Formats: sequence, structure tokens, C-alpha cells
Amino acid sequence: MNEFLRLLRRGLKPFGYDVRSRRTYTLRPLANAEAHPRLIPVTDAFEREQKPVETADLATLTVWVRTCLSAGRLARREQPFTGVSFAEHLYRCLYSTVLSINDAVAANTGFSVKVMVLDDRSSPHARANLERLCRTLVCPWQIATTTEPGQGASLVEQFTRARSMPGLHYFIEDDYLHERGAVREMWAFYRQIYTATDSHLVLHPQETETLFHNAYYPSYLVLGASRRWRTMSHATHSLFVHREVVDKYWSYFENTRHVGDPRQRRQGAEARTTNLLFEHLPGFCPLPAVAVHLQTPTTLPPFYDWRSLWDATMLPPALIVD
Repeated sequence: MNEFLRLLRRGLKPFGYDVRSRRTYTLRPLANAEAHPRLIPVTDAFEREQKPVETADLATLTVWVRTCLSAGRLARREQPFTGVSFAEHLYRCLYSTVLSINDAVAANTGFSVKVMVLDDRSSPHARANLERLCRTLVCPWQIATTTEPGQGASLVEQFTRARSMPGLHYFIEDDYLHERGAVREMWAFYRQIYTATDSHLVLHPQETETLFHNAYYPSYLVLGASRRWRTMSHATHSLFVHREVVDKYWSYFENTRHVGDPRQRRQGAEARTTNLLFEHLPGFCPLPAVAVHLQTPTTLPPFYDWRSLWDATMLPPALIVD
């Protein structure tokens, strides 16, 4: 934008008008901003005239998959939600993640993708099945046993490791059911918004139940390549984000170590950890979802046909499920 148009833009803004180049984003002016402070980072990212100079490797992606297929966990008779054994329930979710990663690799030739599975002491049989699933990946992968047991320990370990590794990172659990294009679409949308704003962002693969039960607030809708994305400020610890975000806002990540600790669990809650990111960065979730937390009906976004995706996710014959 030349200096004349920049001056014209500044002069028109007090009257509710804006000047923009064609094919750029237009956000409705944010009224009563003090009532919705977490929308301010979104408007700031899109509206600022002087964009910060940042360097980011957006062609490198590491997918972190946290698993815990212990004998005790798999001993549950069945997952009431899907009606299969708990083992099959988790394996099918994990396989959907593998398929989505392979799709992203195929769609991004020349980019770098690798998978790190942080396993919290799965049984030997389950660990063997994990390896069978990973061998169907078309990118480098590794399975590592977490340094300490427990959900909080695995959370903070993945963030600690990612903090010093380049590029983008997708942190996900073993009971998320992914659409085939989920990883590819999140990756593409991240690049789309970063290119438009020179701002990092935070993605969550679905709307959380908080957003449609007790946290109604205004949102912007942004059009991606194949769906709309809603701005949000509520997510779980399953995030698609850049290393620079983890490093810069480390204080928001480190207390996830308290998750699962009955004495300190409030310190590890999303509201006191990673949801604080939305005070600084725009956050988005896709509409409809690209992956869903297949734990209970209440963790699913509304109007999502998870059953069709579940039925289409068939385990490979090499996998042995007891």
C-alpha cells in the first residue's frame, strides 16, 4: 500500500470505512472490545499496518502423539461410545492419525515431516502394535518411552522437546479420530494466515465442548481452502503451533506437568496454561472439525458425523487386536 492510500485509510477509519487491497481479509470493526479482550489479538494481527519481521520455518512439521496403552487401560471391556474393545478403539483412532499424516506428506512434496510417539509404558503387546502402525507411515518416525509416568509428565515432556526443534508442531493424543485431510488442512491454513498477517497462531482440530455449552462469545469466521475457521479462545492441550510460540510463552506450557495430579490439577488446567496464549495470538478451530476427541459424546462438536469416519477407518490386517 503506497503512502497516499495509507493516509487515506487512516483518515477514513474514524468514520467506519477502510481501504484494502483486493483479495485481502476484511474484518468487521470490533465494537465494545473491552468485553471481548481475546478478540483483540485477532484484529491486531489482521489490522496492523507495520508487520513485525519474523522468520519461521513453515515447511517443517513434527507430529507428537502421546500414547498410554497400558495393560490396565486396555483391560476395560469396551468403549461404550463406539462399542468395541478399548484396545481397538484406540488403535483405530491412532490409525486415522497415521493416514492423515501420510496424506499431508503426499500433499507437501519437498517438505519435512516426522512423527514422535511418546509412549507412557504401554504393554509389550500394545507396543508391538504401535510399531506395526508406525511402519505404515511414509515419513521418519520414532517411539520413545516417556521419562516419567503420567499424563502431566508426558505433556510437559513433549513441549520441552519441541521447544528446541524447528518449525511447526502438532501435539495430539491417542483418542482423537482424524479425517484423512486433517493434518494437511491445518498445515495449509497455518501457512495461509501466517502469510497474510506475519503472525503466529494457534490451531485446535475441533470446537471444544466449552464453546457450545457455556462459553458463548463473538467470533470471526475466516475462509480456508475447503472450510471455514472460527476464532476461539478455548482449546485443550492438543494444539497445532510453531516452536517459537512454545519457546516465547514457555510459562504457559510448563505447568501442564500438573495435569492428572489430584493435588495440583487446577494449576495444569487449560485455563491456567495454554488457553492464556489467546491473550497474545489468534486462535482458530475448523468448521466442521477435521479431527474429534472420540472419548465421550460430550467431547464431540455438534452435528459431526463421526460414525461415518469411524466406519471408514479399518485397521490394517497386520494389527493383532485381542
